[in-house]
Amino acid sequence: MSEATNEPASHDGNVDFGLRPGRAASIIEIMTELAGGIGEGRVLVFQPATPNGGGLEVALGIQRFWQKTLKSAGRPAACILALTRVESIEGTPPDGMPLAVGDKGVALFRDWADPKANAVMVQAQACRWGIVSTFVAAERGGKLATALIEVRDGTAHTITDWTFDAPYVELPQHVTDVLVESARRLGVRAPWSSAPEAFDTTDVGAAMMMLEQMGVLSMAEDGCRLKIDFVLERLGILVGIAAHSRVVVALVPELLGHLARLGAHDLQLGGWMRGVKKTVGTLPRQWDGLLSSISRNRN
Repeated sequence: MSEATNEPASHDGNVDFGLRPGRAASIIEIMTELAGGIGEGRVLVFQPATPNGGGLEVALGIQRFWQKTLKSAGRPAACILALTRVESIEGTPPDGMPLAVGDKGVALFRDWADPKANAVMVQAQACRWGIVSTFVAAERGGKLATALIEVRDGTAHTITDWTFDAPYVELPQHVTDVLVESARRLGVRAPWSSAPEAFDTTDVGAAMMMLEQMGVLSMAEDGCRLKIDFVLERLGILVGIAAHSRVVVALVPELLGHLARLGAHDLQLGGWMRGVKKTVGTLPRQWDGLLSSISRNRN
């Protein structure tokens, strides 16, 4: 699938993605979710830059985790997700990759290195603050650089920043720490202070998978092309580990509903539900009648 280059926001408030030579894709929109009242006192959570193209789902999950939690804590928040559309296909897509002209995907950013452009982006969304991050995924661990900025007189001022360079098992606690401190500096209180509280599990592997699936949910909400069998497989692993975590209980209905909209059929979803029930035993009561509801909404 063609990819957009990862360029920072231009100074006129638009995002200048450009195109890599030999690629055929175009940016069709910047999706902006307004999660609070219009006016002063709002924070913009930037789509994390992913310089090496890896870990996109986790990066988007971190973005969603921060934005949704700040909103629920009482700080109006917004987030942006940049999308591309496939205009043509060159060569042969990888085996099993569902790809067609017209499909949407997430554009990748190389960095957010231009403070002036970042300030313009924050102001363009009627925000006062921004949370700007870059996530670099590796085989055993990741690097996450994050800054909380405030825009005053058209200039971005860094309030504080954080760096992470450690194994993935430590990432859920780090993103929780960043969120708690950001909330404090933005005048609100996070509802918890540790990753086990935030993700409702002591299993750090499950917490990492929750971040991944939150990112997949963000992509599904905006109609991005997904490999549904693979998404269901990963989601099934998560349910098998932490079916009764409040995060998983809330995430599964949302994600299954969007997968149905993207093409998952009733038999496919029914087979998935039977499989996880066989693994888990008793499923959360909140999922009673879920597949029937999805089927009715589909029709």
